[in-house]
Amino acid sequence: SIVDDSVQFYFAPLSRGTLAENATLQFRRAPLTVHCLDCQEIFSARAPLPFECPHCGGVSLRVEGGRDFYIESIEVTDEAAGD
Repeated sequence: SIVDDSVQFYFAPLSRGTLAENATLQFRRAPLTVHCLDCQEIFSARAPLPFECPHCGGVSLRVEGGRDFYIESIEVTDEAAGD
């Protein structure tokens, strides 16, 4: 995705010379939560966004959630210790 690619692109030069240099980034996508403005149903979807509501066929859709981006965890390996 564009967000993943952008984070990877900027992470490499920003991490150079730090403990994070050569780190591997892994991304996991959460489903989008979409609200149909025609029938008021809320449903989950994966990108690319569906062009119509699966309940009523309406096309007035608003993404309500699933656009967030956060760091879930960081794992550090001490290569000098052999971990």
